[in-house]
Amino acid sequence: MVTFHIREPRPSRRRSFRSGRIDVDLVGAQAFGRTSIRLLVFRPGTTATERAKVSVYCQLVVDKLWVLVASLAALLTPTPIRAAGIWWSLGFGACVAAAIVAGSWLLARPTLADAHGIRVGVRRTKRGPQVFGDIGLLEEFADRLIALESANLGPVDHEAEWARMYGNLSNISDSGSI
Repeated sequence: MVTFHIREPRPSRRRSFRSGRIDVDLVGAQAFGRTSIRLLVFRPGTTATERAKVSVYCQLVVDKLWVLVASLAALLTPTPIRAAGIWWSLGFGACVAAAIVAGSWLLARPTLADAHGIRVGVRRTKRGPQVFGDIGLLEEFADRLIALESANLGPVDHEAEWARMYGNLSNISDSGSI
């Protein structure tokens, strides 16, 4: 699932699934040469609304969309604040972005608390990528997640496979391997 091309991790095209998601910090990889790859498997029975809340939070934090929110808020600052100076506009943008990120975290927190996951760090070095964590385990569960979503299963069979994968990941994280 996760392969390396020119020393940068590349995610699959589809990152959000019914039973989980795969997040890769591409901004960190391109700008700083280090990134984190995170796989989340949601608790079986997670609704589309709960997944959407997690998706908004992950896009704001992992995909660094908060920078765009802060920039737009600073540019579209109300006139009384803008009249006080540029620093007040920048402060307003930072406060708006912080409020939106905090609000999305509060909405996504219950779903994230029930999810099980694997996080792997990757840092670019002169000798190639240096991996921190069990990338083999991450790839195994990512392949299982992608296979589950691409399989033509009925709702009951899909839920059973999802629960099995969630339980397996729960057993691994309970043993302290993650």
